[in-house]
Amino acid sequence: MKYQYLALLLYACTPLVGATDAAIASQWVFKDQQMTFPETLLKPALAFQALNLQDMNEENRHKTLEDLYIREILVKKGIGQDTSRSTELEERVNEFRKSELSRLALEKASEEGMPDFTARAKELYEANREDKYALPLRLRVRTVEMLIDEGQQEQVRQKLSDIRTQILSGKLDFKAAAIVNSPNSAHKMREGDSFWFRQGKVPDTFYSEAAKLSAENPLSSVLVLGNIAYLLQYLDRKEPETLTFEQVKPNIIAELQREYRTDKVKQLTQQLRDQFKRDVTVNPVFLKPQTDE
Repeated sequence: MKYQYLALLLYACTPLVGATDAAIASQWVFKDQQMTFPETLLKPALAFQALNLQDMNEENRHKTLEDLYIREILVKKGIGQDTSRSTELEERVNEFRKSELSRLALEKASEEGMPDFTARAKELYEANREDKYALPLRLRVRTVEMLIDEGQQEQVRQKLSDIRTQILSGKLDFKAAAIVNSPNSAHKMREGDSFWFRQGKVPDTFYSEAAKLSAENPLSSVLVLGNIAYLLQYLDRKEPETLTFEQVKPNIIAELQREYRTDKVKQLTQQLRDQFKRDVTVNPVFLKPQTDE
């Protein structure tokens, strides 16, 4: 459906296929034997769908560009078709345009009268400073992990101790050891990185061991929790802190503005529904089931 509407809009307005020589001369995004899609047309194409390549990983970028290619092919096919359905296409595009104009009008109306939320944001910050904006100690480590089969705890512990000795002597890289000994694909994919965690998000013993580590003391002793043995390497830590009002002000105000727009849209929509009930006369013919003549 999204390709259909985009194809209709572009067919009726400005087709991207067959762009000017000046546009084609710019850096191309993708091309095949049938067309070249230039960089100058990428930004408006993405903006129309509220997309930003900078927010995507490589896989999602590839999928987005693939979707654009499919759209371009469909547009080209539409342009090459006969004009027998041109009236239908124009009607659909006109309805789509009306829908977009009404949406934009409602968005603009929802912002009318919006107050300065700075004072309210300050109140919310003060009310939530201790609970929401006071951040505890946060830790980040890398782990070598080994599953312990029944009766094998001492063997696994010794193996990890040997790995620790090799790392300290410089004969083995911790990341390489973490990957080679990964107990599952998720651990291997993140190369043993725990990412940031705080107390309560991991077992207390694990947290305590990680909290002891530092740049000067980067390796833990072997830690056994249940059926898993760990060796921890220090990566980073963030000391407890309280975020300042200036740090969180943009987010608080953005949320207040979003709530204001949402409430305003509900009010405006209800006003129009009330106006319809109050002022509009509906032909009763169109309130009954329609039958084909």
